[in-house]
Amino acid sequence: MVHYKCIYGKLGVEFHYQFEDELEIVQIFFISRLGAVLCMCVDFSIHLLKIPTKSSQIDIIKLYTNDFFVHEDDNGDGDHTTIITSLALNGKENLLFIGLKNGDIRLMDIDNFTLKEDIIRLDEILKSIPEELKLKPGSVEVIEEQPGIDGKILIGYNRSLIALWDYQNKCIDNYFQIEQ
Repeated sequence: MVHYKCIYGKLGVEFHYQFEDELEIVQIFFISRLGAVLCMCVDFSIHLLKIPTKSSQIDIIKLYTNDFFVHEDDNGDGDHTTIITSLALNGKENLLFIGLKNGDIRLMDIDNFTLKEDIIRLDEILKSIPEELKLKPGSVEVIEEQPGIDGKILIGYNRSLIALWDYQNKCIDNYFQIEQ
């Protein structure tokens, strides 16, 4: 279990950060344009940590915390609309895609660390897919931005459905069914 983050740079450069409740870090992204690290902890809290850029600064600073997805109960059976199953950062490093157990995707603005009103709903994706493929695709397992094309993401669900979603125009471009 990782309860703290060590960051190593050039020879002799090392940073440490430990969360107050000794939370385990389960996913991490480096955001180079901000000189920051985005961490998701085991309780589904999401944190943005600023790495010092000047030799006079020695401490990592917590810029933001978003506790929207934190659950009070630890049994994992909570509200499926707030259980995070996947995270992805877009190429511009200004938008975080948050895949959920219910198949929806929330979007977080990295610059102000708030959730956007827009939600990519599984129901919207399923409207463009034939009936025989709509059988409970499950939770979001993976999200990847399409390389070289801004505004499109590939969404992989845990029950064989993959959708290419245009989140700027809010429509499906293509879908794939993987035989198991």
